[in-house]
Amino acid sequence: MEHVDKSTNNADISTLRKGIKRRYAQYHAANRDKYPKFDFNSNRINYQPLKDSFEEEFFERRQIDRINNHLHIPSLNTLVQLFTNDEYLPSRKIVNTCRSYALFENPPLATSEVVRVANSSGSRRQFPALIVGITGLVALGFVWGRHWFTGNKASGLVIQDPPTGKIVPRLLHVAGRVSNADTVWVVIHPGKVDEPYYLQDPIPVKADGTWEGHVLVGALDHRSDGVRFDIRAFVRISGLYKTQWEEGRYEYDSWPEKAECATEPITVVRGNQQ
Repeated sequence: MEHVDKSTNNADISTLRKGIKRRYAQYHAANRDKYPKFDFNSNRINYQPLKDSFEEEFFERRQIDRINNHLHIPSLNTLVQLFTNDEYLPSRKIVNTCRSYALFENPPLATSEVVRVANSSGSRRQFPALIVGITGLVALGFVWGRHWFTGNKASGLVIQDPPTGKIVPRLLHVAGRVSNADTVWVVIHPGKVDEPYYLQDPIPVKADGTWEGHVLVGALDHRSDGVRFDIRAFVRISGLYKTQWEEGRYEYDSWPEKAECATEPITVVRGNQQ
């Protein structure tokens, strides 16, 4: 029987809930049929798509062994407790699994690459290695203010990979360069007027000005095969994008209306590879 993680408090659980909802919102944006919107209430059946997204995240995308791992994917009953019972404190292994799900690594990490860092109370928790080196990133890393740079204005933002015209898989590697920035935001648009614009998870910029990560292009199934997608990168997005991202939204009606630096669109074609 697993022990309750007593170092986790109600504020941590509140942040964890928000992080899980944000991550699930991306699954919903990619495949509305498989991952529909649902009410986070006491009806355990509602949470089946969320549980399925946990399994896809770890066993399909990250290719973690289903048996030999350090995960504890929450059951439907656990998910109900997590989102409806303010007194519920899950086990440490469940907390770590939920944190890893909420913080989508770029690129996905193997189980053996998970590292331990000390928290303020001296106990130790597992965080994905992406956290290491991002000074000041707190909770689940969803504090927007961390991504604002206080020095010179950003410049020289370019997408170096993929090139325009490339046939790409759904899980696409993107890379580029920028000066005077610590975070890059990538937005993807299917290229049709009535289609939404999808904001991806933030990508950290390295000390040498390079950045690279993974983004999702199109639906999980083959409906997006052959579809052209426009990709742009931005630095220091503000306005409506910022406000709605803080609320857990990933779909928008246009490109960001305010940003300190942006690239021109590059166009890629979605292939049949996931």
